[in-house]
Amino acid sequence: MQNYSLVLDVSVGVTEEDLDIKIGNKTQGILPEAIHKLVSTIMFKLPILIGKMWNLIVEDHPDAEKGFEAQISLQIYKDEDGDLCANGSVEKKDGIEAVLLGFVKAILEGAPELEAILSREE
Repeated sequence: MQNYSLVLDVSVGVTEEDLDIKIGNKTQGILPEAIHKLVSTIMFKLPILIGKMWNLIVEDHPDAEKGFEAQISLQIYKDEDGDLCANGSVEKKDGIEAVLLGFVKAILEGAPELEAILSREE
């Protein structure tokens, strides 16, 4: 069973009118196609989710209102049945990083609530 490590870099800048959300990733080596697609899905959906949930994020974490940078470490692997699995971790368990990790978990699980939020018109 091969294990793939990656770090998601999340940067959110705040202006008077908009959020500037940047998502990047660091990996070692080339990811298999299935894992590459999974990471692409996270990188596509995470900024949308941050934008749609911004007011709640700031309500729970007021210091995020000025913007923030965070890193999420992921270990992605295939289990005995060949299904993709992931473990994630962040340095600060009670800060914005933990919220972002929860978002990533919801994305990976395909949570129906998440899809409802993503499809909601603003």
